[in-house]
Amino acid sequence: ATPASAAAPAAPVPLTSEDAAGHRLLTLLFDTSSMQPEDVQKAADAAIKWVDRDMSPADLVAVAAIGSSLQILSDFSGDKERVHAALQAFSAADGTAPC
Repeated sequence: ATPASAAAPAAPVPLTSEDAAGHRLLTLLFDTSSMQPEDVQKAADAAIKWVDRDMSPADLVAVAAIGSSLQILSDFSGDKERVHAALQAFSAADGTAPC
C-alpha cells in the first residue's frame, strides 16, 4: 500500500523575498463573470502568445480567474511550460476551444 503522504500533492510553498528578488511578479487575471466564451478564448489566446513571445526569465507569472469566485490556476512560476499549460487548460475549460 502506498502511504497517504506520498499520494497527496505537496502544499504550495509561499515565495520568499529571496525567491522574488530580481524578478517581476505578474498575475494574468481573467474576469470571466461577464465575458462570453469567445471573449475568454481570445483573452487566453493573447496571454498564450505573450508567454510564448514576451515572458522573460525575470518573470514569475501566476494565472487566476474570477467568475463566481477567485480561482488560482497556477501559482507564481518562471516555467513557461507550466504557465502555458495553465492557460491552455483554462481556455479549453472556459472558452470555446475543443476539449
